[in-house]
Amino acid sequence: MLDLAKYQSVGAALKDALDRFAREVCLIEADREREKERLTYRDFKERAHPLAKALQDAGFSAGNRASIIMTNQSKWLISAYAVFFAGGALVPLDYKLTPDEQWQLLKHSGATILITEYPVWRQLSVSAGRASASVQTVLVTEAPSNAELAGAKRWEEFRGQGEPAFVPRNRSDTACIVYSSGTGGRPKGCMMTHENYLEQCVALTSLYPFWPGVSVSEIQDHLREPRSAGLEEFAKRSASALRCFTTRQAQSVQRARSHQQNVDEEPAVAHQPPAAQTGPRSVWRRAARHHCRRRFHRAPDFAVFL
Repeated sequence: MLDLAKYQSVGAALKDALDRFAREVCLIEADREREKERLTYRDFKERAHPLAKALQDAGFSAGNRASIIMTNQSKWLISAYAVFFAGGALVPLDYKLTPDEQWQLLKHSGATILITEYPVWRQLSVSAGRASASVQTVLVTEAPSNAELAGAKRWEEFRGQGEPAFVPRNRSDTACIVYSSGTGGRPKGCMMTHENYLEQCVALTSLYPFWPGVSVSEIQDHLREPRSAGLEEFAKRSASALRCFTTRQAQSVQRARSHQQNVDEEPAVAHQPPAAQTGPRSVWRRAARHHCRRRFHRAPDFAVFL
């Protein structure tokens, strides 16, 4: 586990984690019963650094903002780290918003880089809101070879030559801008600093310690909320934890979610042994273990449902 008190930024902590735990398995990505990809921390670094170099070659610098609109997948994490490495601020947006809403937030945030998926870009590219945004470079993942990208570039081909220069940031600098509709319905950008993440990560790992080799199963629709998912992800990276996540929810988890509506919401009594616990927590725990045994042939040490 890294001593996060020594770091000034999320990017600096993640940079050291990728070097220190290079041989450890970093993440496993699966879709239903099929494992799609397995990356070590070294693999993760080798994919992120060329992207960071290409961003820098395109003029992306300290304090610039890059937005990610993606479903839950490894490219989200690789892109986010590349942005932090280059000194940028991340603007994660919900892929389920309408194109006009997404362009409105892109304009409001001042993001100059947009990283998204081809199906999302097909809708964004024909939206009238595109003309008013300040986005200069669009990177699209998994686009068909004959697809018309409407000025966008392929994420897989957007790679720089040589090593990128790490751009240090201070704890008081903005790390992420997280949008929330609030009670009035108007978009509000929550400015999350590097210190917010570093200190909250320390608090999180004091309650739920991570260590090299520990596995964490995450079953969720997407990773647009860095105040929760991104913070927890950062905690695992700083401790070399293995992240197992899926692009679709397992049927066992769906059954657990349905069952949760019919059980008592009171937490299990503290003195009860784990086998005797009942209620939502034990239901989710059983579902997570069953889910991971089927996919990864082992039970998770932690499970996160968002």
